[in-house]
Amino acid sequence: MEMSLWKSLANLDRAANRMGSVFDDVPEPWGSAHGGAILPAADMHEDAMTYTLSMDVPGIDASELHVEVDGQILTVRGERKLEKAEEREGYRAIERRYGSFRRSFTLPNNVDISKAKAKRKNGVLMLTMPKTGGETVREIPVN
Repeated sequence: MEMSLWKSLANLDRAANRMGSVFDDVPEPWGSAHGGAILPAADMHEDAMTYTLSMDVPGIDASELHVEVDGQILTVRGERKLEKAEEREGYRAIERRYGSFRRSFTLPNNVDISKAKAKRKNGVLMLTMPKTGGETVREIPVN
């Protein structure tokens, strides 16, 4: 009985290790301290007139942020760079995340991208996209 319990625990441990390796390539929010993929948090808000995308981009200068639209795909990319450690002695730990990111979002059909505006303030990218005029949702009666 005791040997069976240890064997079961060993199998459980192996399964947990395999499951852990599945997530090795998933981007962490703001990657790792040594570079790699990062994934800034983003919120999309809609009101009667606009869609607003808010994305956390602390430590990234506006000149390092690139926003583009290709068809209905909005892509935001940028990079948070690590200052060279050689220039600053006395590091004990580096916990802040560094690296590049690229996030893409599918836009609704009623976005007027020609009137979109982007600004960065207090570490947040705010992208405001007005809706096109006209009715966007129409109910079709079923006979």
